[in-house]
Amino acid sequence: MELKDVQKPKYYSLAQAAEAMGVSYYTLFRMVHNGKIKAANIAKSGKRPIWGIRAEDIEAYYDHIQNSIKRS
Repeated sequence: MELKDVQKPKYYSLAQAAEAMGVSYYTLFRMVHNGKIKAANIAKSGKRPIWGIRAEDIEAYYDHIQNSIKRS
């Protein structure tokens, strides 16, 4: 199997996304709670939600930040 055959996961856990973004888990959790970045409940069942973030939503957040900086 080649590396190009390995697919990225559809969703990253909050911990994985926080590490990739260089922020703490709790900072990312607040960003999700405040609507600054999209997340989805990816739990298949059960009472407790499991939040996941798509790579596209992380990129969209950074694009929004870059556009905000350019406008300043």
